[in-house]
Amino acid sequence: MKHYFFTKMPFTIVILAWMTILPLMAMAFEPDSPTLTVTGGTTFDAEINESANSKGKVEDICSGISLTVPVKLDGQSSMELTLKAEQTAYDWTEPGDIIFSSGHDPWDNLYSAELGLNYSHHWNQSWSGLAGVVLGAEWEEDMKDSFSYGGYMGFMYRTDFNLCWIVGVSFFQKPEETFFFPIFGAAWNQGEPGESRAGWSASLGIPETEIRYSFNEIFDIYCNVEMDIDVYRLKDDSEVSPSGLVEMSGFTGGLFLDIRPMKPLSISLGVMHRFEREWEIQNNNGDTVQNVDIEGVAATQVILSWMF
Repeated sequence: MKHYFFTKMPFTIVILAWMTILPLMAMAFEPDSPTLTVTGGTTFDAEINESANSKGKVEDICSGISLTVPVKLDGQSSMELTLKAEQTAYDWTEPGDIIFSSGHDPWDNLYSAELGLNYSHHWNQSWSGLAGVVLGAEWEEDMKDSFSYGGYMGFMYRTDFNLCWIVGVSFFQKPEETFFFPIFGAAWNQGEPGESRAGWSASLGIPETEIRYSFNEIFDIYCNVEMDIDVYRLKDDSEVSPSGLVEMSGFTGGLFLDIRPMKPLSISLGVMHRFEREWEIQNNNGDTVQNVDIEGVAATQVILSWMF
């Protein structure tokens, strides 16, 4: 049975953890305006091409929620605590024609949860230091062996013309695999969260690159390209790979309209294209069982944000 909303106990556990953390932060520091974000979207039928004689299709509906709390430590330092939870429900067409499915739907729902902390310190008007850590999990039914963690360190240099350069290094420890990424990016005419700057702005880097045009305080339009890598732990009795893993990676490009009908509320409506993605089915030791190519297809997304 497919569930399109959060119904699992782990999400309750994460929310209870946040209910403990937030009061401690409020007593120790000076919390700024939190932002609650709800997302929803769908990826339309994509053909699964493992071989010339094996084809099926998959569609998914994704829903998510996140809470971001910025905290001022002093006049030069600040941090940001973020909680995210997401569920993706899958709908399969002709699963009997998919080799890795064993004739049945490979999985119904996949879940993820993430807790992140970002820290910044401004030494002067030109230089800032950046650091962050993240703890997360991605799973089908059992959270055991699904946890991941990562971190980054970097520097930001501000120049004239509202231009910033960012350099650093990051790593992510996913189940059975470690990813290292250099950080190199640039941002031009970027405002603070919740701030609208008329005209063009842009950011260049990994995992996301964006070009934006702000017409006024109500309407923005922007296009972006982002990279994602997810590693989900499959359930113990999975017919695809018992207690195994599925690694999903690819790029997504989108065109979005931002609408701010009132100061606390922001609505983003987007049409996207998910470029050809790769799924790697692994056993519980992290060894590759099968590589699967998913064709590029259209997708849509709606994002609602409320700044308290």
